[in-house]
Amino acid sequence: MDLYDILACPLCKVHVEREGDGLRCPRCGQIYPIMDGVPVLFPGGRVPQVEHEDELVVQSDYYPWVQRVILQSLLDDQIAVDVGCGNMGLDDPAIIRLDVSLHPYADVVADVHALPFLPGSLDYIFSLAVVEHLRQPFEAARSMYQALKDGGYIYHECNFVFAYHGYPHHYFNASLQGM
Repeated sequence: MDLYDILACPLCKVHVEREGDGLRCPRCGQIYPIMDGVPVLFPGGRVPQVEHEDELVVQSDYYPWVQRVILQSLLDDQIAVDVGCGNMGLDDPAIIRLDVSLHPYADVVADVHALPFLPGSLDYIFSLAVVEHLRQPFEAARSMYQALKDGGYIYHECNFVFAYHGYPHHYFNASLQGM
């Protein structure tokens, strides 16, 4: 799988074309930068600054259940996206690490509210403690379903007991029914 084969304009949802040091949407003409070898695909071609309350630690593996339930269930030709991967140092060719900020372990920098993937191109989307930090979680869910193949899976782990964390970006606590 080549990541560039499934990348799309986050607004138009058409395949982006490589142009110089960036990617261009053939429909709207928007240019998206490639920074340190990582495509940055935010609506409008902007590169946002994200503030975290603490330094993110580098993780070298997922929780054991993620390994058991998600990673071992993927076939060789399936594609999974880890939304909000943080500093996940694990480099698995079946997993695209997506984050809102550029760091050494992100494969794609994008906004989950407007995922930069072709419709129906992903087999599995998972996010661990991300949804509560989204301003518009239902808009993000629509974006995920659009990128997901028929029969694909979405898994979210969302903290609804821990009332407040992740300053300054904590907007939405889901209930069990709300997830």
